Amino acid sequence: MELKERLAKILKNRYGIESTEDLLKALDELPELDFGIFVSQQGEDAKSA
Repeated sequence: MELKERLAKILKNRYGIESTEDLLKALDELPELDFGIFVSQQGEDAKSA
């Protein structure tokens, strides 16, 4: 089974995404990620901006 077919099967089974329209709608509704938690220093060594 090709990667494209496997991905389409997983999207359908896990998320109910069966068409390009469904996929685009799901992508538009994704929450934004806050990457600040990954780059901010914590603890005594942290310096304020």
